[in-house]
Amino acid sequence: MRVLILSMFLLIIAGLMVGLLSSFFGVGGGVIIVPALYDIFPSIPPQVIIASSIGVIFINSWVNTYNLRKHGKKAEWKIILLLGVGLGVGIQVGKMTSYLIPATLLKQGFGAMLIMIALKDFFYRPKQYTEGPPAFITKPVMIKLFIIGVISGLIAGLTGLGGGIVIVPALILLLKIPSHWVSSYSNPAMGIGTFVGLVSFSLTQTKDPILWDAGFLNLLQLGLINWGVVAFLVVLSSLTSPYGAKLTGIISRETSKKIFATLLVILALKMFL
Repeated sequence: MRVLILSMFLLIIAGLMVGLLSSFFGVGGGVIIVPALYDIFPSIPPQVIIASSIGVIFINSWVNTYNLRKHGKKAEWKIILLLGVGLGVGIQVGKMTSYLIPATLLKQGFGAMLIMIALKDFFYRPKQYTEGPPAFITKPVMIKLFIIGVISGLIAGLTGLGGGIVIVPALILLLKIPSHWVSSYSNPAMGIGTFVGLVSFSLTQTKDPILWDAGFLNLLQLGLINWGVVAFLVVLSSLTSPYGAKLTGIISRETSKKIFATLLVILALKMFL
């Protein structure tokens, strides 16, 4: 009983922190969700943690897309579809590959990704562009967009991150999309790609039963995805995300990036140790 209460308490804290930090730092919740779930439920297979994280990212991506389009940020769907389909293919490849990698190595790989994101935030300074993507997308660019999607999906399938670490800088560099428009491309692309992943994860059955410390979560397990965990995190994160958005008007972008990078390094070290 004590373990159950502690697990649920930590899950509530994780959900509240996901909303606050993801809206404040402007990132997907995967960087917070995955290490939190690894800590709260250490006996749960990595594939279930990854799948549940992608479930949260799927919902959040479409919520973000709706909000962006409501404010006039309507992106070019050809670019979105190329990225999204590629991302879906990559997630499937990543999911299959994850079974070939020991759980400890998967966790350490996630830690390495966090350090890479932290280094990007410390040192990467993207050029600022004022124009959007070209009206006509050439075939070589279409191929590159699909490959970018596949690489992003592979990372998502192996780690539970949304793939934005690849998509965002790639769109800025490849198509010279202004940074304030990139989210209108990355969010629906992640929404399409993670949907493909959700179908695949939901249809995957495990040899051994997945047993959560909180018994009622076992009733909400569908394949590799636990929709109880997904719903918990989505609802709780929605409660705190407005406060994270308010913080962006108080703390400068440069300062928040440094704080975020420091947080990622701490989480990465915890994953390694």
